[in-house]
Amino acid sequence: MMRLLLFALFTAVWMTSCKKEEEKGPNSAPIISIASVSADSITEFQDSLLIVLNYEDAEGNLGNPNPDIFDLELKDSRLASPDLYHVKPLAPEGYTLHIRGTLRVKVNTLFLLGNGSAETTRFTIRLRDRDGVWSEPTETDPITIVRP
Repeated sequence: MMRLLLFALFTAVWMTSCKKEEEKGPNSAPIISIASVSADSITEFQDSLLIVLNYEDAEGNLGNPNPDIFDLELKDSRLASPDLYHVKPLAPEGYTLHIRGTLRVKVNTLFLLGNGSAETTRFTIRLRDRDGVWSEPTETDPITIVRP
């Protein structure tokens, strides 16, 4: 009888201490915002533009070790398609940790599309995590591109 009681107690303790691995809930989207933009006016073919982004991600799965995967989208409002950039992993792979920091995006060789002496554009930016979840887009203030 004592053995049966001990066995039942041991089984009850073991069953309550072993938890089924919880299924991963929906992945939260990365959060990004623009920390700074190096200039609001640049000269075409001469100046580069530096955009500094703040990022935060609850799972820590931003960036990819594969350099052929592009997870940062930068869209010039004057163009139909965005440019895509590779982002190196921003936290160790295989760990789920809340990360936040800054990411620097350098935009080279901006130029005028028309015949005028100046054009104004905005850049819309999104960041995708390794689960394929995109951040909400964030947009720069207007940037003027001028002829030299």
